[in-house]
Amino acid sequence: KLVVVLGVLSAAFAVYGSLSSITSFASLAFIAVFGGMSYLAFRERDRIDDLWRPVPLLGMVGSLAFFPLLLYNLFRTSPGTFYLVVAITAFVLGVELLYFEGDPLDHVPALGSD
Repeated sequence: KLVVVLGVLSAAFAVYGSLSSITSFASLAFIAVFGGMSYLAFRERDRIDDLWRPVPLLGMVGSLAFFPLLLYNLFRTSPGTFYLVVAITAFVLGVELLYFEGDPLDHVPALGSD
């Protein structure tokens, strides 16, 4: 089901958006995922053997700094793309919350566990 939703969103970007909106949404998604993974690595830093502790912290700080900067740049340079990206992000988050109906991280095993 989720693959179908992603396909429909991709088609919507292709029909109503532009290459700029597709790349902007992908950039924002990458920064969000990278920041989330950096947070998880920092949270589990005592369980990860070969982790230099400042690395995930730097990833979190960088993500928190660049996400709003990218949004601001998108708003200033291409307001239409900005609003389209915000609308699709809100839709995706809404679908995600409805799909999982709870805390999706309850089902994710901790790093380093078998």
